[in-house]
Amino acid sequence: MADREAGRGDAMSFEASLERLQQIVKELEEGQGGLESSIRLYEEGRGLVRECTARLDEAQERIERLVRSDEGMETRQIDGSQAWTRDGTADAEDRSDT
Repeated sequence: MADREAGRGDAMSFEASLERLQQIVKELEEGQGGLESSIRLYEEGRGLVRECTARLDEAQERIERLVRSDEGMETRQIDGSQAWTRDGTADAEDRSDT
């Protein structure tokens, strides 16, 4: 995706891309443009959908990596009686079975 953005020279933020996509949808729904104009808008919109999807996929992957790295972090009381996760909840093995 970075290469694609660099080649464009006018890379937009995710938010700007989403806003432009919303404008395109509105213009297409209004149906004021001609056939060629509508096709160009549709093509632009498809490209923006691909870019936004790729950015969302990358963000999800980054978050999953962060969560996985945090999963191994926990604290135990000195006597080892109960484990606590980073979010302050008791470790699953120390909870009563339901």
